[in-house]
Amino acid sequence: MKKSLVCFFAVLLTAAFSCVAVADDVNNEPKPSWLGPMSMSFLDDDTLLIMQQDARRLDWFSLAEKKVLDSVTLPDEPHFMLVDSKNPSRAYVSAGWVSGAVYEIDLNSKQIVRTWGGIHSPWALAKTSQKLYVGRRFHNDVLIIDLDSGNVEEKTIPVVREPTTMVLSPDEKTLYVGNALTAGPANSVYVATSISQISLEDKCVKEIPLVDGSNVIRGMAISQDGQWLLAVHNLSSHRTITTQLAGGWTSQNGLTIYNVTTGGAAATYLIDDSYLGAPNPWSVQFSPDGKLLAITVAGGREIQFFSVEALFKQVNRDTRNMSLLLPIYYDVGSFFNSAKRIRVPELVGPRALAMNDKYTVAAGYFSDNLAVFDRVNNPVDENDYKFPAKQFTSFQPRIVPLGSAPVLNAVRRGEILFHDGEASSESWHSCATCHPDARVDGMNWDLLNDGTGNHKSTKSMVLAHKTPPCMALGVRANAEAAVAAGFVHIHFMPRQQSDYNDVDEYLKALVPVPGPAIQPDGTLSESAKRGKRLFHSPKTGCASCHSGPYLTDLKMHDVGTEAHNDFGESEFDTPSLVEIHRTGPYLHDGRYTTLEDLLFKGLHGDLKGERLNRLTDQEKADLINYLLSL
Repeated sequence: MKKSLVCFFAVLLTAAFSCVAVADDVNNEPKPSWLGPMSMSFLDDDTLLIMQQDARRLDWFSLAEKKVLDSVTLPDEPHFMLVDSKNPSRAYVSAGWVSGAVYEIDLNSKQIVRTWGGIHSPWALAKTSQKLYVGRRFHNDVLIIDLDSGNVEEKTIPVVREPTTMVLSPDEKTLYVGNALTAGPANSVYVATSISQISLEDKCVKEIPLVDGSNVIRGMAISQDGQWLLAVHNLSSHRTITTQLAGGWTSQNGLTIYNVTTGGAAATYLIDDSYLGAPNPWSVQFSPDGKLLAITVAGGREIQFFSVEALFKQVNRDTRNMSLLLPIYYDVGSFFNSAKRIRVPELVGPRALAMNDKYTVAAGYFSDNLAVFDRVNNPVDENDYKFPAKQFTSFQPRIVPLGSAPVLNAVRRGEILFHDGEASSESWHSCATCHPDARVDGMNWDLLNDGTGNHKSTKSMVLAHKTPPCMALGVRANAEAAVAAGFVHIHFMPRQQSDYNDVDEYLKALVPVPGPAIQPDGTLSESAKRGKRLFHSPKTGCASCHSGPYLTDLKMHDVGTEAHNDFGESEFDTPSLVEIHRTGPYLHDGRYTTLEDLLFKGLHGDLKGERLNRLTDQEKADLINYLLSL
């Protein structure tokens, strides 16, 4: 990849969220009110079923009348919605965290008719005629529900890490699972997530690797003939020194295309242009007639359109319709002549996407509105080789509000800014690119705050403001300083202090999710209780450093983890163990992928093995169960 060695100095810009109402006085905040459209499906030509994540409900919305026709309130925060294509009177919604559930909803009576409860972090959904498949995000597996009997099968299907999206092959024989994060060590020669391909007949799992640096798969789609599987995701240049953003130096954004027919590896195309990134692609979808493809770019207030025929002609030409031995990628500007990028300034955080034969509709998650593009059928102009997608769609959307303009407080303003790729130079990434959901991306990065050549693992933002100092070497005195430095030295776009304050408020408001070993009622299992006593006993010595309400003494310690590229730095910040199930891979350089490896192979904090090696197998299991309940 061709990259300039000249550091890029950005001008100071301040983005305005013109489409939403905000309060001028932080100390006199308005009452927050927002919907948060996260998922959509057409029920007929003009009616959308919209999953409103923040309002915790399903809305029947009429595009013709521009209003909500009816609603169903959901018991908890929804994550994923699936409308049954073979029985459009049924929808399924996953919701909740510790005591999560999957709901079956009768769309005629507008009632929840069945509930499968006690599921930790249910997320992605897929359905055959007889089975419902549920991705359990932090169990890293797929749960199977028999719809005829209503029973949950005891055996699950393991996948890589955080299954957040799924698609089913048209013949219902294969399930494809998009894993948000890599499960490998961050200091490996290859660091990327993959797509899990599951044969539903024998439950056999095959991994489809993505190109190095791929992570945070948000959306997937499969062509009607089942030949082409598509996924949109981040593509991190995690091996570079973060001296600039120009040309995608630090971060790019990919559309991965996998030829199911030929198999092998996948090809990734960057949906960015040379001077303008397309940060945080979220949803990808084929139109029902198979002619048009659309992608929502959540960090860029943008929708991208492709002619499906032109797209796959290019892919076949590039790959020669062969089975690839290794995943490959094509650089920025890959689709310069065939993609149409439409920026919609009124659409803040476009995530949800729905298509039918009349419309393509994208929803602004933060702006609570829709961009409605009319489908067209223009004659083919053989002399016009650019932007063939315009044969199938208008590029002039109508903006339709879903209700009153959202009223924001400091937390919501900070959340918007944290996810806004336009807050970085040339729109290459947002804060959420490396901190999805304000947590970790599983990558090591070579930031300039502690020298160069010494990559460090991404840290979670949860409790960062309560557990100073920040960064592995404690180079930032507190999280407030780290937030401000991020905009200056990582986004290359300094902002006014009030913006930093808003991001601080968003991060302070993050609520930790107890791990998958917690019981559905939020209590510790008997094993975890034993593990807690063991953790706080001299037998392990864990609490000598991981103490207090956040399980950190807020100090630097030398526990023997210095590596050859740490250049003599041997003391590292003691991290909080709250939500430790989400913070792997572990240590400052991400060398361990599991807690078992960290403790019983790495002998963390006990290099001579005088304590940890003496634990019985049961004690080891108890200790892990406690940690995975935090």
